[in-house]
Amino acid sequence: MGRALAPDVRGGGVGSALIAQVRTAATDAGAHKVYWLTQSGNATARRLHDSLATDTGFVHYQMEL
Repeated sequence: MGRALAPDVRGGGVGSALIAQVRTAATDAGAHKVYWLTQSGNATARRLHDSLATDTGFVHYQMEL
């Protein structure tokens, strides 16, 4: 599982900067899109993500084997 930002740095632009760097790297590599997963109940992160990208409406499930 991924790691969340520490509460004391939330809202400071770290998430936006990270996504911007991923976008630049993907564009430079010739990718046509990037995607990521976010916990459905993470309202803080989802506000940021909703402002930057399109919510596709999918929820990710996995089964350990």
